[in-house]
Amino acid sequence: MKKAWLLLLLTFVLVLGACKSDVEDVKEEPVEEVEESKKEENKVPPPSAEDEISAMFETNTDFLTFVEKFYSFPEAEQVEIYEKSVHGKSVLGWSGIVVEAFERDIIIYAGDPALYKNEDWHTITEVRPELMAYSLLVTTSEHEQNAMVNPGDTVSFTGRITGRGSEQEEMIWGIEEAELIQ
Repeated sequence: MKKAWLLLLLTFVLVLGACKSDVEDVKEEPVEEVEESKKEENKVPPPSAEDEISAMFETNTDFLTFVEKFYSFPEAEQVEIYEKSVHGKSVLGWSGIVVEAFERDIIIYAGDPALYKNEDWHTITEVRPELMAYSLLVTTSEHEQNAMVNPGDTVSFTGRITGRGSEQEEMIWGIEEAELIQ
């Protein structure tokens, strides 16, 4: 009788052990899957190009930093980014070197200062067109301000972006409703 009980007990322990092993296997698989899905949920998608550019206006990024980021995107994408996230945006405190001042407009070079050698606008367009993509045609609200600046002066300004520059097409940026900040 002791052998029968011992055999029954041994069988019970083996069956229980086998069941426990199956239960542990079942429990482990979903836990791993849940952890993987949590990891995937916690992954933040990278910001879109439009989001990156929009954030630059919110943090008042200077023109050169903005334009270098903008030009880092493919040309076709630049057009879309400009239309969705740049056109009509206000700029605060962008600055550059006066190339020429006219009655209503001021042409400002705002790229790398080491590249600008005090050329006039005609020389830039004919001899150094690579500087055009880093230049701005700034139309001031109060035209009297234009008479107070001279080529070579460094000026800061506010305004609204109305024209897209382009490295490939050697286009200048447009700023309207601008005010010079002294």
